[in-house]
Amino acid sequence: MNCCALASLRNSRCWGEGRRQREGPPAPFGSIAAHELACSFVFKSSVTWTSKKKHRGSASSSTIPLPFVGNLTSGVCLSSFPSSTSIGFALGISENKLSRRANRGKSSSSGIGRGDDSNSRILAKAMAGADAVASAAGTAETKAISPKGRAARVMLVSDLDHTMVDHSDKSEIALLRFNALWAAEYSQDSVLVYSTGRSKKKYEELRAETPLMTPDITILSVGTIISYGESMVHDTDWERVLDQGWNRDIVVEEAKQFPDLRPQEGSEQGRHKISFHVDKHVAQKVIEKLSRRLEARQVRAKLVYSGGIDLDVLSVHAGKGEALAYVLEKMRARGCPPGKTLVCGDSGNDAELFEVKGVKGVVVGNAKEELVEWYNSHASPDVFKATKNCAAGIIEAMQHFGFKPATSPRDVGSLPATADGVDLELSESASPLSSSGMRAIVDVNLFLERWWRGEVPREADLLERCFTGKLSPDAHIVLPDGKEMGAEKVREHYLSTYGKFKGADYRRWFDRASEVEVAPGVWIIKLIQWDAPDHKWRGVRMTVGLREKEGQGNGMEMLFLHSTAL
Repeated sequence: MNCCALASLRNSRCWGEGRRQREGPPAPFGSIAAHELACSFVFKSSVTWTSKKKHRGSASSSTIPLPFVGNLTSGVCLSSFPSSTSIGFALGISENKLSRRANRGKSSSSGIGRGDDSNSRILAKAMAGADAVASAAGTAETKAISPKGRAARVMLVSDLDHTMVDHSDKSEIALLRFNALWAAEYSQDSVLVYSTGRSKKKYEELRAETPLMTPDITILSVGTIISYGESMVHDTDWERVLDQGWNRDIVVEEAKQFPDLRPQEGSEQGRHKISFHVDKHVAQKVIEKLSRRLEARQVRAKLVYSGGIDLDVLSVHAGKGEALAYVLEKMRARGCPPGKTLVCGDSGNDAELFEVKGVKGVVVGNAKEELVEWYNSHASPDVFKATKNCAAGIIEAMQHFGFKPATSPRDVGSLPATADGVDLELSESASPLSSSGMRAIVDVNLFLERWWRGEVPREADLLERCFTGKLSPDAHIVLPDGKEMGAEKVREHYLSTYGKFKGADYRRWFDRASEVEVAPGVWIIKLIQWDAPDHKWRGVRMTVGLREKEGQGNGMEMLFLHSTAL
């Protein structure tokens, strides 16, 4: 490998020693405050549930707003759950319909229990459903590692710059295609991980300007920081691993002996990472000499060179590959290893990811020279070289490795031709509100994006088939501006606003989705929808109620939608 390559990328001594230092299972998960998953509605009451939490074995209480949907003059009090009538009222569902769905041919005239119409059974079911909303989060670390308490179906680990994010694509259509696929098909049972060389500050700057979904796990600063959840809670056990054999002061002292090493800005320096710029033509010589000096002073360091300019001096136990191996070990120790793991990268500091045991990998089509050279010298059926760039290459790899589903909802429907050649007709099979709750939400919102962009015909029957016909007759909709309307008014509203963003670069994407089945066939989904008229992203917090639609197979209908501008 030439000097462009990762300096100590395949230093087997460092790689092996880094792993041997981690003896025994990972330490117990840390404790953090659980995220609020309670649903916000136009009308709400509060019920306080007290339940035993497994974490630390302590009892805790949480107050959950519960929905009032329908005629408020009935005076139903949800806090007592006196009967299935009040439960059905809250969900926009009649007692008889609840009973029919729950029992599916069993003998029962009322209630939501399967074959049991007693009030105690009804109360137990209702409390279990509401308690699920309160406790679904758990700690950030637990939730990130095992979504909904189960092993992840898929874990996707991606670098950001020039891998997930294509800085040359101003439309960001490839990233939006990935977002739609992940939100619709993977967000509820899989784990999304960003593994980036960026510091937290630089990472937050990128998220502020780019439609990046919130990951479950964030690995920052070339594997020196692992954090969990939206609140980015640090893994302190990992920091203690990195402390072993590391002396930051000595590294700084030795680096001063090399005038060709130019320190990067302060935000890029860390407890276990010291970063420099060094020109390509002298990089190999500097790296070799610095490595010898650090070894002589018994500092166990790993030097990673990438992008033809960036040199990171890390703890020997650090790096993207080591950090991912640690997370996978933690998952296995908890009995919840992911079903499949796909790693994605474009540069030298991503190469470690591909050698973690048991993973599949994609080198995106626009990968830098050093990673292409590594790929050419490490031929493996588990590593795929994509022909497409960035996020489009990630989707291509998902298809190559047989991940299902692997077609973005943006690739189904009436889209204009893109760089990837997407130009498909809207078909019956692509009709929104299908069997998956999140897929239903994504599909209907993408249809409305196209409706407002004027990319589909202004036809009432098309609007009916793809959106308004999927509304419950007594559906209640609240728009971000506070306007409330029923199903008929919704039809009039969207017919009158057709094409309002025609000619504009208007897009929608979805983030931070949580989905809870509160009764058989009845779902409450919370998410944040972002849209961007005039290249300015605006956030809307949405709460949606869906239920299985009788007589339409796996179809769903919308009971209510409440949206509030952020």
